[in-house]
Amino acid sequence: MNQFDPAPKNRIRLNSNPQRRQPGGSTNPLAVTSLIFSILSWIILPLIGSLVAVVTGHIARGQIRRSEQTEDGMGQLGGGMALAGLILGYVNIVLFLFITIVFSAIAIPAYQAYVARTKITEADSRIEPIRTRLVEWIIADPDQAFESEPPASLLAPTAGMGEYWESVEWKDHTLHARLKAQPPVPTAVWGKTIRYTVMPDHNNSSARWICQFVRPEGSAGNRDVNFDDSLYLPRSCRAEE
Repeated sequence: MNQFDPAPKNRIRLNSNPQRRQPGGSTNPLAVTSLIFSILSWIILPLIGSLVAVVTGHIARGQIRRSEQTEDGMGQLGGGMALAGLILGYVNIVLFLFITIVFSAIAIPAYQAYVARTKITEADSRIEPIRTRLVEWIIADPDQAFESEPPASLLAPTAGMGEYWESVEWKDHTLHARLKAQPPVPTAVWGKTIRYTVMPDHNNSSARWICQFVRPEGSAGNRDVNFDDSLYLPRSCRAEE
């Protein structure tokens, strides 16, 4: 065989491996959008920005994967930006939901208590004329007042009293006022009784009232452990004021 013969037909070509496709196209615009909105979600758009970042991030990653499978092999750039946008967006959403849940757990009961206390304050004003008459009767003759029952005329219903109050009576030298079990009375205090205790000053020239809810009989320590007076009593007659 001639040493200058061409290579055998079955010689294996060493450079026959297919060429790997390298990304070299343009940057995916949705990847940029995802990154920008994920940053904005931490500055001025806490929820909207993160939602946009997550949606555009997923779309961008899908488009980038598909672009790498084209004939020219020139895939789009921006996979890292899309991933960063997704991470920042999801973290922002989780944090936003956590803060919302915590805030709701604190704010909603506080707001409900405020509304209820406003209603109780309104109800309290409806029987203020009765308390005023009783104070005048007590100051006029303190000794006799605490040894006898007040005239029935002093406990006569006042205008608008029936909207909130079921009954009002003088019992054990204190005024017992029972709330109705229907709106506009807050449901938390339906049917509960407020006891008003009159506290004359040292020279019996004036007096103030101390109010508290009457605890249900038979409850532990004569207290309803699920009920907090301070949330509902009018500020004007709380014992600590």
